[in-house]
Amino acid sequence: MIRALIFDFDGLIIDSEVPVAESWREIFEREGVPFPEDLWRTMVGTRENDDVLWNELERLTGRRFPAEQLEPPRRARSIELASCLGPLPGIIDMLDFAASVGVPVAIASSSSSGWVRGHLERLGLLARFAIVCTKEDASRTKPDPAVYVEVVRRLGVDASHAVAFEDSAPGVASAKAAGLIVVAVPGSFTEDMDFSAADLVLGSLGERELGWIFKRFGD
Repeated sequence: MIRALIFDFDGLIIDSEVPVAESWREIFEREGVPFPEDLWRTMVGTRENDDVLWNELERLTGRRFPAEQLEPPRRARSIELASCLGPLPGIIDMLDFAASVGVPVAIASSSSSGWVRGHLERLGLLARFAIVCTKEDASRTKPDPAVYVEVVRRLGVDASHAVAFEDSAPGVASAKAAGLIVVAVPGSFTEDMDFSAADLVLGSLGERELGWIFKRFGD
């Protein structure tokens, strides 16, 4: 039986990777250099390399950009750009179905608590999730399994009876390493990633009803 559903946040609940990328693009173009989108795509799904783009900007311009000073306004700009985003197709139907059958849902994200909870509250969805685990709740972020291990611990379920929904290869690796069933839903910046490790790949959360997924992976 499926005992829990666990969702990534960025690129899965909302298409937040687009405004985050745009906040970086603005910085690079303001400095007169092209935004390294290919490099950005390799970073989606993890927060183990937050300094990479600042280092790349320094390399391209030959100037120093102190991340400790510049990262807060960059994050604020990404929040501003993301403030109009609504839920991606399929997520509300999935939450409604899970509630109707009494299956708890949770969030497992490598982003910050303020970012994830802030958007969920804005959308009126925070109360729909029994557990919200973010980078503050794990020793390392994805692809390390720590955040998923913590979520299933808090939910009190066996990992093999939980389904994770992920939009990135690091997220898939994280959930699989923690022993979960994994459904991959590639997003705006992750469609070219390798999702062969996932148990199922969907074009969107609306492609299959949750009842079908329950039958596919249930007893």
